[in-house]
Amino acid sequence: MADVCERKKIVREIEKTSESIRKEHCALKTGRIEENITLNRHFKPLIKPLRLFVDSSGVHATKRELRDDNAEFASKVRGRRRRSKRREKK
Repeated sequence: MADVCERKKIVREIEKTSESIRKEHCALKTGRIEENITLNRHFKPLIKPLRLFVDSSGVHATKRELRDDNAEFASKVRGRRRRSKRREKK
């Protein structure tokens, strides 16, 4: 029984390896690997700090929070404009 389980495990590993090799071969044929290497080389100086920034930020603003903040700011600005217009009229 253990022998059968061991053989099934080996067959699954061979299938996974075969699929991986097939994908790599296809990627090499189409030039995707070289493209990925080139993109990583050029954009790594930008991506690495951005990832650190995203990972380090503990607070994530939602669209609703941003909308609320913008609305609050806009109402403050409108109030200031109205007050300044009133002062100009006097």
